[in-house]
Amino acid sequence: MGRMKFWTVGLPFLVTLGVGAYGLHFFQENRYIYSNVKKTSKRAVFLKEDVKSQGIEVVPQQSLPEIYQVYRETTDFDNWENMSNPGDDREPGDGAEEAVNVAGAAVAQGGGGQGGQKASVDEALVQQIAALGFDRSAAERALFHTGNTSADAAVSWLLDHPNDDGEWESADDSEQDSSDYAEMLAQASAGYKMVFAVNTALKMGLGKTAAQVGHATLGLYRALLDKGDAGSAALSAWDCAGETKIVVKADSDDQLIQLQHSARELGIPSYLVRDAGRTQIAAGSVTVLSVFGPAAEVDKITGQLKLV
Repeated sequence: MGRMKFWTVGLPFLVTLGVGAYGLHFFQENRYIYSNVKKTSKRAVFLKEDVKSQGIEVVPQQSLPEIYQVYRETTDFDNWENMSNPGDDREPGDGAEEAVNVAGAAVAQGGGGQGGQKASVDEALVQQIAALGFDRSAAERALFHTGNTSADAAVSWLLDHPNDDGEWESADDSEQDSSDYAEMLAQASAGYKMVFAVNTALKMGLGKTAAQVGHATLGLYRALLDKGDAGSAALSAWDCAGETKIVVKADSDDQLIQLQHSARELGIPSYLVRDAGRTQIAAGSVTVLSVFGPAAEVDKITGQLKLV
């Protein structure tokens, strides 16, 4: 009797329970998949509308990879008007009118930007770029191609076009030999580095040392940003060269202070960290000196120190 009850009551109940559990799982799984598909579909619609706003025709059933391929095939990436300058919020092409104005001013003075003629650029920006190690001809050429926007944009253009001499001739200098220019650019772009001199006399722990080097990095970075376009351009050149960072040993706080004095005499940016004294060491202790600039100049200050 008990066995008969299992077959007539128990088994159907277990089957119903199993089917119900599977059905619930199937429903939840499909609901999750549909939710993701719906989100992806919304993103696709947004991207397609954005692409349409750029003047690219989109087929209704076209996939995103196909849209991207069309964009690559129809956009002239060699034309600077299609590219945004670093830190520039303008849309691609907004600099065209300014560039035309620069060329127009050059023509009014008896020259243009092409064919070996002469063009006018911002003298203040030329001086800022020249201070970073680039020659005047390269600085003027870069400013012309970037519409006299900023020193940062001009340096970025130089790093992106190391062999682009074009038909340029500056207002004061004749066209420089391309091999000499390429060599100069390579030295300037690869020559920046940041060095941290750590006061080993304090016998700081590993974590404490890392924290102090972090303070030195942020302090010097902010100081460079405060220098305006010249500081930003130097940081851009450093970034393009791989952001070289080196940690060396100093014997005492007096040595760090003397090193900073040497940096100031050479006009090299530096930042000296004095600890707040919350952990391990006394308040006001000189912990780390950070120095940034062309490698050859920085080596004059820290080149004799040994690596940590």
